[in-house]
Amino acid sequence: MVGLESFTGEKHLFSFSGTIIEFLNGIGSVVTSASLIRCPDKDERADELKINVWLPSGEKLEGLVSNVDLYYNICVVIVHSTSHLPRKSFSAATEIFNLDGNHSKDVVALGRNCEPWSLKVALGRKVIRPLHGLKVGNFHKEPLALLEKIYHEFPGVCGVIVEKVEPSAEHSEIKIGDIITHLDGVPFSNAAEFGGVLLDRCATQMHRQKQNLSEDCNQMETLTSLKFSGKTRGGISGTTTKTINIDKFTPGGINRWPVPRPIVIR
Repeated sequence: MVGLESFTGEKHLFSFSGTIIEFLNGIGSVVTSASLIRCPDKDERADELKINVWLPSGEKLEGLVSNVDLYYNICVVIVHSTSHLPRKSFSAATEIFNLDGNHSKDVVALGRNCEPWSLKVALGRKVIRPLHGLKVGNFHKEPLALLEKIYHEFPGVCGVIVEKVEPSAEHSEIKIGDIITHLDGVPFSNAAEFGGVLLDRCATQMHRQKQNLSEDCNQMETLTSLKFSGKTRGGISGTTTKTINIDKFTPGGINRWPVPRPIVIR
């Protein structure tokens, strides 16, 4: 694992960790988040990009962007090194894990600083997901003809499209084909961000209530109300807000970041 930091000209952009996945003929390939090279104010690759790669030894090398996909948020940085760089091997084989054994459900985030180049590890916090009764999808999955109609009716719209409405959400009057752009006033552009906003919303609710959750159907004594703002296709023009009252949540817990102050490993 290496530390990464990016600059546009002399201005610092981001600092991230990366994992060496290949080292061949003196060239290492490091996979990391595409946010490393993203403009802070728009979804584009930054200009005059410079990348520093910090090795576990403390040596600093220059990195070059090899491949990047801003939509899937992944970036590959290559680095030239005269010394061998240990790589991490990934395998789809699951037989090495004893899935029948008792394991902790705790998941940690592991990263490396740039200066100093120490490792950091931090626990995620347990959150739950509300059973809101909506199945949503990304725009890019929809047929081209439908996308053309959406963008013609709502130019520049971002969010998710409702694919299914369960009986528990029918009272909200949200319909299949509606577009959701905000959740409790927070905007998002795809289904992954929508899920993240939901988890953050529940984390805030859990912290405020400090309730113990039952194992069979995690429930909170206080009802949670979620406000979905969006566009109704073929209906009222402009943005409408509809509310879903929720009292049931997913069983178990999901590890969620951002995290508290990390523990430094020397």
